[in-house]
Amino acid sequence: MEQQINIGIFTVIGLGLASVTSALLPVILWIIWRKKAHAAWIPLIAGVVGYLFIGTFRGAARALFLTPMQDTPWLFYILQAVFAGVFEEGGRYLIFRYAIPQHDRFTDAVSYGIGHGGLEHFIVGWQSSLFFGFVVALLYHFQGIDGLLAQGMDMEGLPELLQDIADHHFLRCLLIALDHFGSLLFQCCMSVLVFTAVQRDRHPRWLLAAFGLHVLADIIPAFHFAGDLSEMEIDVLQLLFAAGVVYLTYRVRQHYEAENHTGELPDFT
Repeated sequence: MEQQINIGIFTVIGLGLASVTSALLPVILWIIWRKKAHAAWIPLIAGVVGYLFIGTFRGAARALFLTPMQDTPWLFYILQAVFAGVFEEGGRYLIFRYAIPQHDRFTDAVSYGIGHGGLEHFIVGWQSSLFFGFVVALLYHFQGIDGLLAQGMDMEGLPELLQDIADHHFLRCLLIALDHFGSLLFQCCMSVLVFTAVQRDRHPRWLLAAFGLHVLADIIPAFHFAGDLSEMEIDVLQLLFAAGVVYLTYRVRQHYEAENHTGELPDFT
């Protein structure tokens, strides 16, 4: 290579943190949640299986209806977000109402969210190749270009790969790890909102709220794909959005519990 690319130890550590977080976060969260809330396994398993079925139907619908729209990016991004909201929140609603109606605690809703979001988290994390980037950064930092070539890597495209890895400084990797945590919490919140709509038929607005929030969450990354915002700016925006959704969900739960305890329907403010 004409110019030596510097990949520092903090980049290596950051990529290692982000990749481990991507792989282990759902497992760690489930262990803590199960111990703290005495959570049942069935909702978690329902979340995993539900995501597989939902993902299959959503993928087929996207291939059928959205592929011809890739030449008009923003229309494609918006419709893709709408499809995600319809299939994921609609699927959640059907599962809570018809597949596991006996699991009617808020604890079960969060458990479903960990299963659903955990599988999505694992698939997205795997596709993002964070672990691959960590291994390349580790080899390059300690062994240089010769270490990569010794592992059978081709020189073609290697400078671009190394430069992309070098751009993952520690702060960016930390934001990626935090964003993974935020996205998993977001899935748990969506489950709680849909669960509320199922358990309280006079509150279908929470199903619509979950749909709308899911659409917005999936539109945010489009600003990076369109070249309007950097990846770090998107990560910060997603974290702020997830924090707002967590607060809303907390208030919804308070509202629901107050209604159960008093037998009345207090104003939601």
